Amino acid sequence: MKLKSPGMLEYFVLSQNLAIVMSNMLQFVVVVGKQRTDTVRACTGNKVFDEQVNAVKEKCLFLANSILEYVYLSSLQTKLHSSPLYTFCVMSGPLALLNLMELCEAEHDQLESVLLEDSVSDIVVGFLRLLANMLEDNSFYSLFSSNKEKIFVDIILILLRTTKKEQGWITTDPENFVHLALDTCDKQVSDICKTEAAKLLESLCDHIDGALSFIARFCCEAMSYACKESAPTDLVNYPTLAPFAASSFFLLKSSHELIIETCIVALTDVSYLTPKRNDVL
Repeated sequence: MKLKSPGMLEYFVLSQNLAIVMSNMLQFVVVVGKQRTDTVRACTGNKVFDEQVNAVKEKCLFLANSILEYVYLSSLQTKLHSSPLYTFCVMSGPLALLNLMELCEAEHDQLESVLLEDSVSDIVVGFLRLLANMLEDNSFYSLFSSNKEKIFVDIILILLRTTKKEQGWITTDPENFVHLALDTCDKQVSDICKTEAAKLLESLCDHIDGALSFIARFCCEAMSYACKESAPTDLVNYPTLAPFAASSFFLLKSSHELIIETCIVALTDVSYLTPKRNDVL
């Protein structure tokens, strides 16, 4: 979306009606069929209905993210906190966290197939991008600081895992596999769940105190646990992993090989920070 006119951008930022429409649309849920009450994504079981509703929700997120990204590059940033758009972010940030965690938990066994649905993956991308954009604003610091561990363990690591489709590329399309691996840990231009999760990981480490230290400890302990082919009951013997021993789908449902590989990807993604941080080397 190209907002060439400063006046148009200011209208979008200050429009009460636009913020209300986006908020209402994101929270719109029809509780029929298989629809879950703990998620805003349409999952009634009616494929046509679900795809159309989710497509509208994705457009709302795309619009909000586009406006935010322009605002942070303009003089309108000073007006953001008194705008309806800011109120939308205050509501949508916690909503994004809850819905991403719900998706990664409730659909864990079928997550890969669920994310193959464009209408669902687009919402996930929108929520991940919204969180990354909100991390640019220090007024949301407490939201991310208090949830940084859950964001990493319950969302980012789940979405960074190599899928079966990507594993197939190793033999059928190695060039594409390498391209995605490099993009995930570099510029994140692929506009998919995996690269947006990597972008959120970088933003978390850039803006939240203690995030990088926790991530480094968690990944190192998780790789040690996986390399020893330990049983899940041994997770309590690792100080950083112990609090997640009974709840982490990443630790409990991923193979040892996948745990090691995903942790390496996560550490590689934030490796640009390590030269400045001797304490995590």
